[in-house]
Amino acid sequence: MGIFGLQGWARVDIDSEQSDISNLTDEFISTNKAWLDYYSEEAGAYYKILQSIKIGDILYLKDCDWSKRTLDICAIGIVADNEMIQENPFAVKYNCLKEVRWFKLDSYIHIDIRETAKDRANGDPYAGSVFGITLYEEYSPYIQNIVLNEIFKLMEK
Repeated sequence: MGIFGLQGWARVDIDSEQSDISNLTDEFISTNKAWLDYYSEEAGAYYKILQSIKIGDILYLKDCDWSKRTLDICAIGIVADNEMIQENPFAVKYNCLKEVRWFKLDSYIHIDIRETAKDRANGDPYAGSVFGITLYEEYSPYIQNIVLNEIFKLMEK
């Protein structure tokens, strides 16, 4: 089982570089899906990561503000199917999706990403360097613990 961070924001018009940015957290949650804000031809590496995500893996929707050195976790989900859905009935512009059972949080989890420097001090040279990326596997024990503890709290409800 892996834990992956996924950008919860996307361009409103994927074909326009000048497009406004929109928070997709509610759309992800209401459709029980996860997708990328890129065509597969322009972001092949992200699609390989998305394809590698399997049933039971954990995704968290995130927003990162580098100027404040914060990472906000907006929602947490568990992947519900191994298959990539090739045709997206929700948004034609995205051509691959994963089925995800999302859990909306009562409030965003605000994390000071400077805390991941402790991971770097413990031998992880990449700690804190990936939060601005669209999709990545989470290796920081600090962040992993936060995500898992939130799932445990949700299970108690």
